[in-house]
Amino acid sequence: GLSDVKVIFIFQGMKEVGKNLSDEVIKNSIAHVLEAEDFKATNGEILTVNLLRKEAPTKLILAGLGEKENFEIEKLRKVTGKAIKEAIKLKAKSIDIHVGALKETESMNDAVKAISEVSVMSTYKFDTYKSEKKPVELETVNILACNIDSYEDTIKEGIALGEGNIITRQLVNEPANVLF
Repeated sequence: GLSDVKVIFIFQGMKEVGKNLSDEVIKNSIAHVLEAEDFKATNGEILTVNLLRKEAPTKLILAGLGEKENFEIEKLRKVTGKAIKEAIKLKAKSIDIHVGALKETESMNDAVKAISEVSVMSTYKFDTYKSEKKPVELETVNILACNIDSYEDTIKEGIALGEGNIITRQLVNEPANVLF
C-alpha cells in the first residue's frame, strides 16, 4: 500500500513539480505551496503539508535542495536526514521518498546510496542509559521514481554504511569502562 508520508525533493526554481504523480491532491498541494511562495526550496528547507484526508499519504514533506547547479550529495544527505526526522516526529510508520527531481543530476547512484545510508542513520538514538526509551515507529523507507532494480546493490551498500556508522556512534557514545 501507500506510505503515511511522502517526501518530495525540489530544486529552487523548479516549475513542474510532481507532474508525473497520479495523485491530484498531492499535485495541487505542491502547486499551491509553490505559487503562494510558502516554500522556496532553498537548500535544507523542509515544509510539511497536511493533505487533510484519511487515505495515505496523509502528509507531504517538501525538501529543498537549493539551486540545481550547486547540487552536492552532502546537501542531499542533510535534507534527507531532516525530512526523515520530521516524518519520525509525525509518527510515520512508512515513508515514500520521491527522487524524481534528482534524475537530472548525474549522480543518481550516489543519491540512492546516500538516501539509503541516511535512512538507516536517522532512526538511531543513543538511549542505552535512558530509563524512558521512545521507540521510533518508522519501519519502512521506500525510494521511488527510478528504475529501482538497477540500484539494489547501491541500496545494500548504503544500508551497510549506515549500519557501520551506527556501530561507530554506539562505541563513541559508550563510557570507556564499558568497552574494555
